[in-house]
Amino acid sequence: MLDVETDVERNTPVRKSNHLLETKTNKDGNEVLKPKLYDARGFYYDGHGLYLQVQEEGQRSWSYRYKQTWRSLGSANVISVDEARATAEKLWKAARRGEDAIALLDNMRATAVGSHTGVSGVSGKTFGEALALYLAAKNSNFSDSNRKRELRRYEFIFNEGLPWFVALPIKAIDQDAKNKAIATFQNKARKDCKLYINAVIRYDETGELKGMKTAAVEHHKPMP
Repeated sequence: MLDVETDVERNTPVRKSNHLLETKTNKDGNEVLKPKLYDARGFYYDGHGLYLQVQEEGQRSWSYRYKQTWRSLGSANVISVDEARATAEKLWKAARRGEDAIALLDNMRATAVGSHTGVSGVSGKTFGEALALYLAAKNSNFSDSNRKRELRRYEFIFNEGLPWFVALPIKAIDQDAKNKAIATFQNKARKDCKLYINAVIRYDETGELKGMKTAAVEHHKPMP
């Protein structure tokens, strides 16, 4: 059964049943969202505080709600249904024990940073969150015929190959972390990985996409 919130203020979900999003099993035995069902803008509730946010066709991200606090878990083109549900369930169980689920999520991210970069105690916007913003900004640059192909490419690079990298806070990503991520792939995938990582980080730092500047970035003439 499908449950959707279209209120941009994200009111309390109508239903509390678990796993309301309709999925199918792919050839690898993993659950994936059924196509065409989640193109309408809104918030689709899946249980355990997990929501699928749709901004426009092809632009989907996972959000987690604990009391009145929201956290992005990253792009749904990068983070699988199974991964999002596993994270939400862990946070939900912690909340049931009286723990702060948001603090736990921050700690989980810090642990991911430490295990892959040797850096601990770093928090903030993750690469996955930055990637979701980057893809939303870049959406208008995709042609209708290329949009789905491009998003599938990002999903292949980050969801299948680099789930640990997606969880890293942007400010914890140094050259060593980039090199480790890039070394995961060969040939064209390696080149694409390097290009995508640098593009997302550049957009996060400057608000600029390659070949264009976003309206949100203001440029002033030098002082005389």
